[in-house]
Amino acid sequence: MEDAEIRYTQNGDNPTRTSILYIEPIKIDSTTVIRAISIEEGKLSSRTVTNTYFINVDKDLPVISLVADSIALWDTLSGIYQKNLRRVNRLANVEFFEDQVEVVNQIINMGISGNIARFSGQKAIFLDANDKYGNKTLDHRFFPDKRIYSFQSMLLRAGGHPDKYASMFRDGMGQYLTKEHLHNDYIGYRPVVVYLNGKYWGIYNIREKANSNYLVDNHRLDKNQFDLLENSWGSVKNGDESHYRNLAAMAIQKIPADGLFLKIRCHHLYTEQTWRKHEQPK
Repeated sequence: MEDAEIRYTQNGDNPTRTSILYIEPIKIDSTTVIRAISIEEGKLSSRTVTNTYFINVDKDLPVISLVADSIALWDTLSGIYQKNLRRVNRLANVEFFEDQVEVVNQIINMGISGNIARFSGQKAIFLDANDKYGNKTLDHRFFPDKRIYSFQSMLLRAGGHPDKYASMFRDGMGQYLTKEHLHNDYIGYRPVVVYLNGKYWGIYNIREKANSNYLVDNHRLDKNQFDLLENSWGSVKNGDESHYRNLAAMAIQKIPADGLFLKIRCHHLYTEQTWRKHEQPK
């Protein structure tokens, strides 16, 4: 490595062979993101290493630092933040600090979420683990009340619409009011402070997103073990719609309430036994 050189940036951009050459210690006097690569003649450059250095920052909440190339965020044609683009992912780096100690630092896919919220200055941000460039999961117990130590994805919400400009925790509180007594699934919630490319971006809420990853993370299922349909028209997000359509067909038949319950219960038991038989190791 004697012939290697280090190139770095301080604005969140991905470093290249033409970025600043490291020749002496870097002096900083405010919160700064440094991204660096190692370059050696005749070889591919190393993977980018990203670290956020906080100066005069003392937060009571956990801190998330998101770092992405400025073009990916702010380009006037393709920047996901500048153009409020949904369903478009960009590579980014996420760091999570618990009690001022870094516990997560990895490359992820970052996208803008929400219908109305994506037009706000403080947008909802979806983070999805990317196993092509980093880890396939986000490995940390982000929600202390849930015994889940690995997540496929998570959502950063600024309170959600319209609570973004009010309490910022109404939706999270509503979820947690039910968890003690109803024993229903609930969406994890935890307030954090977010920095974007080294700049303070305000208070967000870490949330789980109600999608197939939620079922994988919370119930330890494989995606071939369940169907997930959304909206009143039954848009298929995972699996298929056949079991749901069969159940809906039974529900609209003219069967007395007790008989309908018995029929659905028998159907459920048959389905469960069939699934268990199918899942038995061969």
